[in-house]
Amino acid sequence: MADAALADLLGVSDGLRAQAVDRWAGAAWFAALKRSTEGDEFYKDRDYASATTAYRAALQLLQPLTARAAEVLQTALQDGQTAFMQGNQKLALQRFDLAKAIAPNNLTAEQGYERALKLDLVMSLVNAAADFEYASRWPDALNKYAEALAVDPQWP
Repeated sequence: MADAALADLLGVSDGLRAQAVDRWAGAAWFAALKRSTEGDEFYKDRDYASATTAYRAALQLLQPLTARAAEVLQTALQDGQTAFMQGNQKLALQRFDLAKAIAPNNLTAEQGYERALKLDLVMSLVNAAADFEYASRWPDALNKYAEALAVDPQWP
């Protein structure tokens, strides 16, 4: 029975580790790890009933995290996009990096991260273009906007 409980626990915890649970679940993750470690100690002592109880308790702590991963991913993507649109490169990179860690194959996270890497350069070019516009230097403004679009064709 302890072996089955451990197998269930490992399946869920491995899945969560693949979603960078240690970066977003905080105390709930560490509480589950504590219960799992307690289960391991009981198992080593051949107290299989207590090990089973500890493994099941850890699993109960992890199950809500499995459901929460998708929510954390969506929030990270939204926060990354908001930070990007506000010109906050550091925050955009952090949030898209978290999204990539949770879902490594998520195209939105990858594209957001790649765009955020170039955000400071694009903002610099757009600001220079705006300065040229203000000075009525239209060809220079157009050139700077073209440079910005060459760096990030999806801008804005």
